[in-house]
Amino acid sequence: MEGFLSESVRGELVILLVSVFLGMVYGFIYDTLRIIRRVFPHRRVLWIAVEDIIFWIFITLHAYVTFYYDTNGGLRGFIIAGLCCGAGIYRVSLGVIYLKYVTRFLKFLIKPLKKFATVVKIHIGREG
Repeated sequence: MEGFLSESVRGELVILLVSVFLGMVYGFIYDTLRIIRRVFPHRRVLWIAVEDIIFWIFITLHAYVTFYYDTNGGLRGFIIAGLCCGAGIYRVSLGVIYLKYVTRFLKFLIKPLKKFATVVKIHIGREG
């Protein structure tokens, strides 16, 4: 069974599996950003665009550095496909649950703090 796949094919299979896993991690990171946006709404689209640009620059650089030595600096289509598949798998499985319930939980935690801040603000406003 050891000779079933050549060494180069096994190496590329490992790279593919790592790219699928990284795609899932990147999906998780982006969902975390989405949760932050839902819990703390942005008033301007510009901030969302800036966050997205920073996210994509980080993801691109991280993926490139991660696979640079394994691919001799080359861009391989199966790596991009693996990243996309991993993000898609995460999105339709754990992503739905994570986004929904963590958002609800954080809003539940923050709601009393917002009410407290409003009361303190009104109280301070009356004294001044």
